[in-house]
Formats: sequence, C-alpha cells, structure tokens
Amino acid sequence: MATEGRIANEIRLVEKVLEEIGKSSKTVIYGKKEVTQAVHAGAAETMLVIDEMVKNRDIERLMDQVENMGGKVMIISSEHDGGKQLISLGGIAALLRYGL
Repeated sequence: MATEGRIANEIRLVEKVLEEIGKSSKTVIYGKKEVTQAVHAGAAETMLVIDEMVKNRDIERLMDQVENMGGKVMIISSEHDGGKQLISLGGIAALLRYGL
C-alpha cells in the first residue's frame, strides 16, 4: 500500500517537472550538467534522480549537497512511466527555489 503512494508521488513529481518544462519555466532544470550547476548555486529545492544513477559517486555527492542545503532528494523508480519520462530527460532533474 505504501509503495502505491510512493509511486504516485514519484509520478506526480515527474509530471510537475514536465509541466514546468512545458511552460518554459525558469524553476525547473534537467540534465546532469545543468542540475549540477543548480545544486552548486544552492538553487535546487527538490532533486529527482532515477534509481539507476544513485550508485554514481558524482550523483551521491550532489544528493548529499542538496540535502545539506535543506532540499529534498527523490529517487525515482525506473520501473514506471514517471521513471521512463525522467530517463528521457537524462535521468536527473531539479525543481528550483528560484530561476537561474
């Protein structure tokens, strides 16, 4: 039961990222290089990362940095549609506190 809620939450977050991209919003960013820059600038409020990338040392450091700056990290399962959509964005995205 809790798994269904988590998956629904993951899909909702990915949909929010896609919606913001669709609006050409400045408060969403995706791709490893872009997300890394946003995290270093302290702008990442919520970082979404696909489960397959979590073992990567660079990604681990980014996740720690987001959390150290009071942000949230959501690990998205690659098993559902939301995860597949995130993979199409490079497997990593962030909702930003402010536009960069």
